[in-house]
Amino acid sequence: MKTGNVAILMCCYNAESTVALSINSVLKQSFNNFQFIIINDASTDTTVEILHSFSEKDNRISLYSNDKNIGLTRSLNRGLNYCKGTYIARIDADDIWVQDKLAQQVNYLEAHPNCALLGTAYQRIDANRAYLGEATIPVLNSDQLIRNAIIKFNPFFHSSVIFRRDACMQLGGYDESYRYAQDYNLWVRFAAKYSVANLSDILAFQRITPESISIKKERQQRWYGLKSKLLAIKLLKLSALHYYYLLNNLAVIVLPRSFVRFIRILKH
Repeated sequence: MKTGNVAILMCCYNAESTVALSINSVLKQSFNNFQFIIINDASTDTTVEILHSFSEKDNRISLYSNDKNIGLTRSLNRGLNYCKGTYIARIDADDIWVQDKLAQQVNYLEAHPNCALLGTAYQRIDANRAYLGEATIPVLNSDQLIRNAIIKFNPFFHSSVIFRRDACMQLGGYDESYRYAQDYNLWVRFAAKYSVANLSDILAFQRITPESISIKKERQQRWYGLKSKLLAIKLLKLSALHYYYLLNNLAVIVLPRSFVRFIRILKH
């Protein structure tokens, strides 16, 4: 039975070409007991006008605008302060949810009170919503599998997760020293203290474009990802052998881009 109430958190910066589809995928959820917190991070395009057009029509939406651009991590923490739900769900302004996503996740969390963080399987799409193939990382379901793999890669897609608000606040929210991979850092801290899981059903879509942070800022992402792996070794009390899993991040950061591309071509 769906009893928990949810706060949905989205942060936007110059997302005029994608944000409407993302918002619509939230508003069309079969589970509708939610508040929708949207932080506009001082966009310079028509994003804010689009956001206002939605907030004027649906009173579940609460729109806040930063006076100046402060970045995703600080915007997320600002948004957390407005979230009042038992659970908090995240979605980026270019990603999309399946209609029953929230319903399935709330049902699972209500039935598994020890689980504090829950993601889902997902598919990748391009700017035109064309299918790009399976996710490049495996979707791991159980707490133990995720705990074993979190040193290797980020086992959660940010726009798929829902987590318990109280647990997130006890952890201190997102670490503002992380400009990128702030989600990876938070998941490591969740896994060190609470039970975590993923649903096997594909309930979200990740939009991949040349402007995606994972593409455009890969080296910076890798640097902060490396810091998250170091944190995992510390908090999860992993052995020194696990430092091996830092090498992939180091290679992308240190080696010339042309060489990294060449190695990836060889792998395929």
